[in-house]
Amino acid sequence: MKKRRGSFIMSMCLVCTVFVMDAAAQSGTLQKKIVINWTEGLVRNVITVPLDLDAMPFPRARREAEMAVTQAAPELFLSSMQNVLYDSSHTVGEYIASLPGSGDRKILLNELSILSTKGRITTSVVSEDYRFLEITFEYTLYGSGGLYALFLRHTEMAPLEEQFGYYPGRKYSGIVIYAKEPLAAFGRNDKKLFAPSLFPKIQMLTSANFNIQDEYIKLLFAPYMGNPEAIAAWGCVGYSYSTDENVYLERVGKFPLRIIAYGIYGKNNTDLIIPEESARQILSQKENMDLLRQGRVMVVMSDPDFPQE
Repeated sequence: MKKRRGSFIMSMCLVCTVFVMDAAAQSGTLQKKIVINWTEGLVRNVITVPLDLDAMPFPRARREAEMAVTQAAPELFLSSMQNVLYDSSHTVGEYIASLPGSGDRKILLNELSILSTKGRITTSVVSEDYRFLEITFEYTLYGSGGLYALFLRHTEMAPLEEQFGYYPGRKYSGIVIYAKEPLAAFGRNDKKLFAPSLFPKIQMLTSANFNIQDEYIKLLFAPYMGNPEAIAAWGCVGYSYSTDENVYLERVGKFPLRIIAYGIYGKNNTDLIIPEESARQILSQKENMDLLRQGRVMVVMSDPDFPQE
């Protein structure tokens, strides 16, 4: 079992772009690069193949390269997707391997296999020296045919853990959590950048001292507490690099609750920890709790192209 799981799971890079170069899958010819655009909800499978100009003229070489890439694209997509962060403790590959029944794994892998064939070609570009062809296939995270819909297993929303009594505040139109800077990593004596994932959780800190034990970290929201239709439509939370709230006005409205993240939780650095005061503002009113359920949460994170020091 360990051998099977080890062969199924690949290592990954904890940034918004996942680069994978699999020599076995490429047979020395194909190169693949999976780019997760978390802000737009898109997965781009970029495949590069050399043109065999020594054996044939350019038009034929390009045509045969396009055929080879199109045929290989689904398999390359599947192998690369294993490395995408699923939640605070799993990649997609690790999550699938952890499913208790072989039937569940088979169903999910079959659904992913079907999705892998539905990539839309958005670019087909020949390099300046005419030696390589690069084709980009695009997939969506959202909607009935998106990646999120495949992983949703709940049909009813679990209750939020608890509801505080009266707490001064008001109803908000959405929630914005700022997590651009490196944050204190729970259980570790260092700081890490927040990493986006498919199914993040939101934790709350119930003590002013961060170097404390687990009993002071309490779960505020998990994906199984959310509306599955909303999650499929636009994810548990949205992600943005911008502090301009007009960019995500549709999601959080004009009067959002603004929260500065206190820290991050989990080995993958994907769960945000917020202060108890902010959690009370959410949990003290049903309308604010519904913001979590409907995914009306935006996480403002660091742009990987402009990393924070």
